[in-house]
Amino acid sequence: MVARENMHNASTLAGMAFSNVSLGLAHSLAHKIGGEFGITHGLANAILLPHIIKYNKQFTDKYREIEEYMGFECIEDELRKLNVKLGIPLNFKAVTEVDITEEEYLKVLDRMSQHAFDDPCTLTNPGTPTVADIKAIYTKTYFEEV
Repeated sequence: MVARENMHNASTLAGMAFSNVSLGLAHSLAHKIGGEFGITHGLANAILLPHIIKYNKQFTDKYREIEEYMGFECIEDELRKLNVKLGIPLNFKAVTEVDITEEEYLKVLDRMSQHAFDDPCTLTNPGTPTVADIKAIYTKTYFEEV
């Protein structure tokens, strides 16, 4: 019961923090793919994050600063290595918790991309993506192995 209470409190604090700062493009895309296919939010974020960082690097130097501080050459490559180490697939095609066929994915891709664009978290992303940018990220995160 103590662990449950602590988890509840941590979850509440996280929710309060999210409400005050919003979360950016990774969460926008994770919200929509989770809604379409039932992929857990954390898994979706882990798969999306390297791609989102690569996209966002064109709009901010913050990732370069993190790379320098951490001694990384490429933070998105380090995240992919961590995902592999943790048994997290590198793309949505390889997800096993739900079955997403290529046909199903492509069928909802345009709608899912528009909905992610319209998600409030997109407003606080470092750069302002287009629906086409989001669709390209979704396409990469389904098909690319690395």
